[in-house]
Amino acid sequence: MGSVENLPMSDEIVIPERVNELELRWHMDPRWFAEDDVSGYFFIDFVVDGESMIDKLMQTVTEDDLKRTFYGAYAGMLQCEHGKQEWIDPEANQIEVYKGNRGPMEQVDEFERTILYGCRSCRDIYCGAIVADIVTLDDYIIWRGFATGRPVMDQYTDDEGSQVVVGGLREYSSMPELVFDRQQYLEQFERLDEMLQLLPGLWAEKGGEGSLALLEEFYDKYGEDQHMTNF
Repeated sequence: MGSVENLPMSDEIVIPERVNELELRWHMDPRWFAEDDVSGYFFIDFVVDGESMIDKLMQTVTEDDLKRTFYGAYAGMLQCEHGKQEWIDPEANQIEVYKGNRGPMEQVDEFERTILYGCRSCRDIYCGAIVADIVTLDDYIIWRGFATGRPVMDQYTDDEGSQVVVGGLREYSSMPELVFDRQQYLEQFERLDEMLQLLPGLWAEKGGEGSLALLEEFYDKYGEDQHMTNF
């Protein structure tokens, strides 16, 4: 299997015959996109084998309450407000993390994993995050160890003697690891500067007929009682 770089777990990684394919796409919350103004922001979404990572992860969620808040609460970490023309920190640093050139940013040391999606309002990990291990192995990049939650904020023993932990991660145990061809994966991130040039056209579509159709599709799929930023 060759040498292993940046391998945080001890269990063996098996490379499948058919690897996954990553595509980066612009996305905006459909409720913002349907408004005819400049509020909101676009973010880079991770599309794996033609399906958003958020949709893939939602398929592993069984609790109705979490499923109702899931889609509307999270957003990608590479965000662009109206008029943005270049990637600067913290997005520029986050891009290097995704490419495997840096380890998880200091703010997620408690997770020891990389943030894929964070709070749609502030990106503060104490509001909650979706994280994963990003592993580089020869000609492949692997995402695994998917989880959601926030850092542990408190631990104590209650009056009945039970241990209570405030915060922590919930593992997506049924989410399989994703294996990408390293070259194809990195080529997507090399497109990010080019993708910024698409933003004016996307903003021009905001509030149009297409955006209203997307909003209707969103409500049909997830319901109209979505929480905005409640975790």
